[in-house]
Amino acid sequence: MKNPSDKKTTFNKVTEYIYSVFSTFLLCMLVIFTAFTFFFRLVQVSGDSMYPTLYRDDRIIISNFLYNPDYGDIIAFSKKGAKEESMIKRIIGLPGDTVMIDFNSHVISVNNKVIYEDYEVTEAIKEPGDITFPVTVPEDSVFVLGDNRNNSIDSRYSEVGFVSLDEINGKALVRLLPFGKFRLY
Repeated sequence: MKNPSDKKTTFNKVTEYIYSVFSTFLLCMLVIFTAFTFFFRLVQVSGDSMYPTLYRDDRIIISNFLYNPDYGDIIAFSKKGAKEESMIKRIIGLPGDTVMIDFNSHVISVNNKVIYEDYEVTEAIKEPGDITFPVTVPEDSVFVLGDNRNNSIDSRYSEVGFVSLDEINGKALVRLLPFGKFRLY
C-alpha cells in the first residue's frame, strides 16, 4: 500500500518545479523588458539607402547607452519633418571635421585626407545634393551618408543636413532579422 505522504511529496515537487519554471520565465521577461526599455531598441530598415549593408525590412538592434559617435558607425536617428520616422545612415564626419566630396573624381575626404571605406558601397558617389562642399560639421553634430550613395537622402541634402547628437537614437549593434543574415556591427 502506498503511503499518502508520498503523494503529497510528489505534489510538492511538481508544484516547486512549476513555480521555479514560471518564476524563471517571469524574471527573464522582466530583464528583457528592462533592457529594451532603457538600453536597446529594435528598428526596422525602411528604405534602400544602406544597401548592400542593410536591406529594406531588416531588423536591427540599436543602443545609445554610453555611446560616443565614431567614423563608420551605422546610426539610427530621427529628424523633425523628415518622411521616415527613423533614418539609418553611416557616420562620415564628426564634430569639427571638414568634409569634402569631389563629385568629378568621386572622392570623399575628411580634414583633407581621403577616407578609406572598409565596407561595401554600391557605387561611386555622383549625386551632389543641395549643399555646397566643403562643409564643416558643427560641434554638436555628425555628417552621415547612406552606403547606397546615389539612392540616399543624407547630409548632402538640407532636408537631413547635419545630424545633431541629440537626434541620434543609437548605434547599430546587430542585424537580428531576417534569420540567416545575423551580423554584428
